[in-house]
Amino acid sequence: MFWKIRLVFCRQRPWSMPATFFFLTAPLFLTAPLFLTALTAPAASAATYQKTDGSTSLIESPPWTAYNDLSSGNVTNISGYGRLFGDVDLGASGTIVGDATGPQLYGDVSGSGTISGATLFGNLDIGSSPGVITLEDVAISDSATTTFEITGTDPSQFDRLILLGTVALAGTAQITFDNFAPDLTDTFQLIDLAGGTASSWFSSVAAPEGWTLSSSGTLSVIPEPTSFILILIGLALLPLRVQR
Repeated sequence: MFWKIRLVFCRQRPWSMPATFFFLTAPLFLTAPLFLTALTAPAASAATYQKTDGSTSLIESPPWTAYNDLSSGNVTNISGYGRLFGDVDLGASGTIVGDATGPQLYGDVSGSGTISGATLFGNLDIGSSPGVITLEDVAISDSATTTFEITGTDPSQFDRLILLGTVALAGTAQITFDNFAPDLTDTFQLIDLAGGTASSWFSSVAAPEGWTLSSSGTLSVIPEPTSFILILIGLALLPLRVQR
């Protein structure tokens, strides 16, 4: 015997609660509990992006799932919420601005600019080296690699991150010297924490031998214990040499 079920859905009126009516032509027996859940997506603007040729394109209305490859131009605006699986090139000053829900970026992000209210699952390749990316209220996935390239001692000669709000750093920080041989006394402020905080840190740092990235965002050489002791002894003997 087959049971016939006819469902009639009534459209919600502004002054009433939504209702669903079930009319059964015969008794209905359920072998498992039935749960009905109302899903309401938060309102947000559609996601648009603009490339260096000036063209503006629409990814789709939120919540969006897009596979656009945006790695060939300067993306000046991605907004709204959803999932983007294509790579993104911010160019010289691109922006990715999420709403309260925030976009999820699964492709790699490169270039310079600002990213706010987003979760990054892909790699972060700062600049067209060197470059600067500002992260505001951003979370980076454990599987991501953030790349810093250093070509000199001036801040304009190495990749940097500027943190605003609360940023969850994670994954691997990969640091390389590009055709540049630094002095052992050089320091590089790769991450600026003046306007924000890091709620978590990189799980691993791949840096040139002898160089260490501190929790304050500074790359420097940490002397070996023996060398450090010799330096202290030299400083202690210095007044005696001066007296002679």
